[in-house]
Amino acid sequence: MQKILSIILAAVCMFGVLGCGNKPTNPPENEDGGQQPGNNTGNTGGEQEQPSNGLKTFDASNGLKLLMIGNSHSEDAKQYFIEIAKNLGIKNIVVGELHIGGTALQDHKKNAEENNAVYYYRKSGAGGWTETYGHTLDDGIADEDWDIVSLQQRSAWAGVEAYMTGDKTTVRYMLDYVKARCTNPAVKFVFYTSWGYHDETTDPTFALYDNKHSVQYRQMMFWTRQLVQEFDEFYTHLPVGTAIENAYYTSLNEGGLQNSLLYRDGLHMSYVQGRFLAGLAYICMLTGKNPDDLTWKPVGVTDMQDALIKKCVKAAIDNPYTYTKMEE
Repeated sequence: MQKILSIILAAVCMFGVLGCGNKPTNPPENEDGGQQPGNNTGNTGGEQEQPSNGLKTFDASNGLKLLMIGNSHSEDAKQYFIEIAKNLGIKNIVVGELHIGGTALQDHKKNAEENNAVYYYRKSGAGGWTETYGHTLDDGIADEDWDIVSLQQRSAWAGVEAYMTGDKTTVRYMLDYVKARCTNPAVKFVFYTSWGYHDETTDPTFALYDNKHSVQYRQMMFWTRQLVQEFDEFYTHLPVGTAIENAYYTSLNEGGLQNSLLYRDGLHMSYVQGRFLAGLAYICMLTGKNPDDLTWKPVGVTDMQDALIKKCVKAAIDNPYTYTKMEE
């Protein structure tokens, strides 16, 4: 399957033309990610009441132990988790991250099968984040009694059917593998969907989406939602990319990629505003916390930016699969 997609990608990249506009173009009216979300039927312990947006939330009043298995977009989201969570009243939070840049679910499956010690393991603690290299998936999975395990697809493939619902064996393997090694029998799985690339990116995989940010966003949301609905084990879906989509057409992303406050390159969130937005969306979608209750913000975020970021997150919570135009 990967060889076939590689051939297709090469052909598309040969004839495609990469976008290079200086400003984001407003998306089509009523842009969304496909059909309305359905209800998941995964684990029930610790959940709050099912909200109207179709996403379940985890009751973190007794604390939260979260393990992320992902790549650089998991790294972007988790940067400010601890500060955000504690300020919102989650007093006991532990976050672990098994991370390889650019890694897809298919790569995680291969590393699990071969027990490859190729992961960075980052973990929160009283003294801040620690990071060590040379870990297997098993090392991180067995380290804590995790409440939540977050899985993520590489963004380049998250909107490609063949790598999502077309490759159910990979997701089935990862769910079974992780659950068999978790020490918490009530562990819950969530699927985290990140964001579309900036229109000015030169990454060749962007050609899969006609070199258009809005196309990538729509396809990512559609296929990740379909995937989550395929597997009962997924407690909920965290469409963080919708909060970024809401911010994409605002002052946070003006002046082209070079001047964007949202992206630090064509693929990743900026170290301050972008990561703050992604982290706030993730924590609030997962726990049901209200972004407006947050009184902390990173150094470098202005009051106006803080208000706009919270507005983008709230709109994404209300409409998790649909772009919402922000009034500034």
